[in-house]
Amino acid sequence: MAVLNMLDTKYFLLPDQQTGAVNVQKNDSAMRAAWFVKEIKIVNGPVEEIKALDIFDPAKTGCIDKDKNATVTTIAFDSSAKIKLTKYNNDEREYESDAKSDQFAVFSEIYYSAGWNAYIDGKKTPYYKVNYLLRGMPVPAGHHVINFKFEPASYKTGYTLATIGNILLYLLLIGGLYMSFRKKELKYSFTKQDNTQV
Repeated sequence: MAVLNMLDTKYFLLPDQQTGAVNVQKNDSAMRAAWFVKEIKIVNGPVEEIKALDIFDPAKTGCIDKDKNATVTTIAFDSSAKIKLTKYNNDEREYESDAKSDQFAVFSEIYYSAGWNAYIDGKKTPYYKVNYLLRGMPVPAGHHVINFKFEPASYKTGYTLATIGNILLYLLLIGGLYMSFRKKELKYSFTKQDNTQV
C-alpha cells in the first residue's frame, strides 16, 4: 500500500467474487502529486533502497541511495507547509511551495535524469532519485515556483541544427532571388545598349 500511495493511486478496481462486477474503491491515502517528508533515510545501494519500501511510511520518510551524492540539509519539518501541482503537460510540471523552514519534497513522478531538469524560481537545481523510483529535492523556506522541464540534449541539438538549416535555406533563397533579379537586370541593360547602337 505504501508504494501505491506514493504513486498517487487514487482508485482501485476490485472485482466482486460472486457477481464478477467491478467495483471502484477510492484510496483516501494517496499522496497527491507532491508532498514534504519529515526525514530522509540514507541507504546503502539500490537493493537496500527497494527493501526499505516494505517498512516505511512515504508521508514521513524519503529514502535516498548514498551513492547518488544527495546534498540534503537538515529538515525542520513544518506542518503548515504546502506544495501543490499548478501545471501539468508532457514536457513540463509546475509546482508552488510555501514553507517557513527548509523542506524536502517528494514528487509522484518517475525519476528520469536523461533530459528532465529542475528549476526553483527559474534557477536550475539538482534533484534526486527518492524511494527507488520517484523524484525528490530540497526546497528552501519561503514561497517558490518549482518547474520540471523535459530538455534533452538531443532535442536541443536537433533544434539548433534545424534552425541553422532554415537560416541557410533562407539565405540561399534570397541569394537565388538576388541573382535572378541581377541576371534580368543585366540582360535588360545589354538589350537596351544593343537597341541604342542600332
